[in-house]
Amino acid sequence: MTSKLKAIPLSAWLGITIVTLNLLIFVFGPMLAPYGMNEIVGAPFDPPSGQFWFGLDQNGRDMFSRLLAGAQMSIGVSLAASLISFSIGLAFRWVSSLRSSVAGSIPCSRASSTPSCAFRC
Repeated sequence: MTSKLKAIPLSAWLGITIVTLNLLIFVFGPMLAPYGMNEIVGAPFDPPSGQFWFGLDQNGRDMFSRLLAGAQMSIGVSLAASLISFSIGLAFRWVSSLRSSVAGSIPCSRASSTPSCAFRC
């Protein structure tokens, strides 16, 4: 098992680390945020300090809390878009594999209507 882990390239480990950190922010972001996203906690444009790690914006809101909330929203939207596009592509590919007139000369069976099949064309 250890030799298989050593065979994984460094770039793959870097990608796994980035995805894991993003998922941790997505799941635990609201618990890590010290203030609400729209909560006014101080004077506008206060600089970074021990209490406000990234400082405050023009309305006196904590930038760190807003960053965590924005990251969560961004990851959620990208995940939803990926799942929707994958589902639509999978449905189109499945339909095209069922109807030979639509599929033309693309060899594909119903069982293999996956994204890997699209690259064999």
